[in-house]
Amino acid sequence: MPQDVILPRVLHDGTFATLSSLMLFNNVEVLMALTQDKRFFPELFGRLKELSGGPQKGDAAGSEHAWTDLVAFLQVGAAVCRAQVPFGAASVLYDDGAC
Repeated sequence: MPQDVILPRVLHDGTFATLSSLMLFNNVEVLMALTQDKRFFPELFGRLKELSGGPQKGDAAGSEHAWTDLVAFLQVGAAVCRAQVPFGAASVLYDDGAC
C-alpha cells in the first residue's frame, strides 16, 4: 500500500502508529459488518465464479478489471484478518458461518 511507504518518512513515529491503528480498526469494522451480511460473501464468490468463465459478451477489459478488483478486495480482507490477534481473526472469519 502506498501509505505504508510514504507516511513513515514524513510523520513522527507516534503519529504514524496512531494512524496505522485507526486504519486497521476501520478496516476491521468494515470487514465485520460485511461478515454479518448473509448475502455478501455468496454474491462475491458467485461473481468471481461468473468472471472466471472468461470474457462476457465482448467485454474482456471490463471483466478483467472487475476480476482484479474482486481479488484485490479479498487480499486486503485477508491481510486485515492476519493483522488481528488470533482470536479476533477467527471471530471475523467464522462468526455466524459467513465464511
